[in-house]
Amino acid sequence: MRRILWVLALVGLSACATPGGRNTTADTIRHEMDAAVQESAKPSKPDAVNNALLPPLSVSMPKVDSKPLEVKFDLTVNNTPASQVFMAIVSGTRYSMLVPPDVSGNISLNLKDVTVFEALEAIREMYGYEYKVDGARIFIQPVSLQTRIFQVNYLTG
Repeated sequence: MRRILWVLALVGLSACATPGGRNTTADTIRHEMDAAVQESAKPSKPDAVNNALLPPLSVSMPKVDSKPLEVKFDLTVNNTPASQVFMAIVSGTRYSMLVPPDVSGNISLNLKDVTVFEALEAIREMYGYEYKVDGARIFIQPVSLQTRIFQVNYLTG
């Protein structure tokens, strides 16, 4: 019986003892994680390859004349013939003005710091002179009844 007690005591004490070897699974996981971090920190491709695939972006403004694109001016006229006003609007600009002979009437206005198109819009709203732009040419249309045809595409119900 004594022997059985000694055997049980030895078995009980051996069960409480820690294993002699280290836990290699945790060490392996830690090693793999460190290797993955170091690998992601390295550049995937050399700089020469990256530059060949995507050349560096160079941002530069296009070269233009020293003049601004749209010249602003002041326009003051008092009871002046419309054809003369339209010709004065485009003087010194890159635009050409085409005024038919049947444009008549007098214009009085005082505009400050406007572009060509802002002046034409103001005259259209006040006096009703329509205009049409084709490139650098501006066609003035006289104040008259105009007929226009619009194409309307709709589903028939």
